Amino acid sequence: MSPMPVALVGADHVFLGSDRGAVRFDVPGFEDCTKWGALTQASKDRGISDAEVTGILGGNVLRYMKTVIGG
Repeated sequence: MSPMPVALVGADHVFLGSDRGAVRFDVPGFEDCTKWGALTQASKDRGISDAEVTGILGGNVLRYMKTVIGG
């Protein structure tokens, strides 16, 4: 992952999804779900902390959903 979104808005406001059914796109090197590990490592290699990666890969969207939906 490029650190650019994190630098622009902060890691607490970035999250990724894997819904490839709604929009067709091809990202070279990220053709399917087996590439999530490589994305995680690349993020860490670019200075994004473990806690920030955890948020980006799911924690942030869960926090957002809890705020919006409740629970």
